[in-house]
Amino acid sequence: MQGRLIDSPDGQLDWFPQNNWKDEFSLSNKIGIDYIELVAEKNHNNKNPIWSKDGRLKISQLIKKNQLKEPYMCFNYMMNNSILNENTLKYFNNLLYVCTELKIKNIVLPFFEESIIQDFYFGIIIERIKLMSREALKEKISLILETSISGNKMFKFINDIEMENVGILIDSGNYYQFGFDIVKDLYLFKNLVTHIHIKDKDDKGNNVILGNGGVNFDLFFNALKNINYKTNFTFETTRGNNAIKNAEYNINFFNKFFKNN
Repeated sequence: MQGRLIDSPDGQLDWFPQNNWKDEFSLSNKIGIDYIELVAEKNHNNKNPIWSKDGRLKISQLIKKNQLKEPYMCFNYMMNNSILNENTLKYFNNLLYVCTELKIKNIVLPFFEESIIQDFYFGIIIERIKLMSREALKEKISLILETSISGNKMFKFINDIEMENVGILIDSGNYYQFGFDIVKDLYLFKNLVTHIHIKDKDDKGNNVILGNGGVNFDLFFNALKNINYKTNFTFETTRGNNAIKNAEYNINFFNKFFKNN
């Protein structure tokens, strides 16, 4: 996740390194991360390079120079601005243009905070997602939904959308925090799962060093193997006391479990 390879002030978790964002591309290459999940922040930030022509050009140059794969985009803006607001929809349409310039093919939609999915809004939210996905499909872009619902309820929700370019994101840490059965859902959703966020959380909901929380990664990765999951993983982890050392630890941790499964 963008910003997680650079130490943040005061240990902030969701933080954009606007003064040295370029460094993450070479750091990613150096430690073996092959793509970056870019972020459209909760509050608009003119200094985020995605919002300028020159900034997007520089991002593309850095991706090529460091031999990285095409990035993902996480639409965090919708967490502070309801997805049902027309201004948020306009913002999303602007983001689609940004993504086409950066050759991004996947946008994560985090349905939390101001955009949390509530039962009495199900139908309205489904129609909004259909509208967004139709616009994204014109650019051959897929939408990946991260939500606070699970099981049969989420299965029905995704199937009611009925759009070929809409999938499900599974976040290992959030699943533990919400008390969801991650293994059961992986077997239920199967090929509907199109992206994974890797993190660990403790019983208080804190994002902690991988292996120090409650996530059973052995069962998690074994289930991913059994459903033949073949797409990407994003580390949405804490930086710890040293962002780079912790990122290297995360890669080793991931490889240990993933190779064992």
